Order: sequence, then C-alpha cells, then structure tokens
Amino acid sequence: MPIARSARSSGPTARFSAEKPELVALNKCDALDDEAIAEKSTALTREAGRPVHSISAATGLGVRELLFAALGIIREARAAEVEAERETQAATVAAEERR
Repeated sequence: MPIARSARSSGPTARFSAEKPELVALNKCDALDDEAIAEKSTALTREAGRPVHSISAATGLGVRELLFAALGIIREARAAEVEAERETQAATVAAEERR
C-alpha cells in the first residue's frame, strides 16, 4: 500500500518525521467496509510507526477524535515552550545573581 508523504519528505522511502509531531489519518473510510479499514489501518500503522485515525471528511466519522488528538499535541507543545521559557528565565536570574 503506498503511503502519502508530506512535502518535507525526501522521497518515496522517507520515514515519517521524528522531529515534529504528526498525526496519521486514513481518509475516505465511509467508502470502505470494516475489513478494508482494518487491513489498511494495520498496514499504515506498521509503516508509520504510530496510531492511525480512521476518518471520513465527507461524513465526519472520526474527525472530532482527530481534532482532539491534534489539540493534545498543541497543548503539550505549548506547555513545553512555557517550561523552557521558565528555565531560561531562572538561568538568567541565577547568572545575574552570581555577578
């Protein structure tokens, strides 16, 4: 089964990015039966190395769950940014106190 790659991929054998969080979705599931969805999801999960969200943009199937997964990634990234900023500020204050 061919796997669609994003524009930042470096070719058809490129691996999914480990640098940025990614969500993997199998779209048009409204046009597939349960067996085909399971088969394609299994193959895609194996290739991507991460869970696959089965969705249908046409019917909305699974889209809410995909959006909540994206929101979770965004919240985690923002929390990490805030923590990094706090650490930077603490290091700056500590360096100024040592002067």
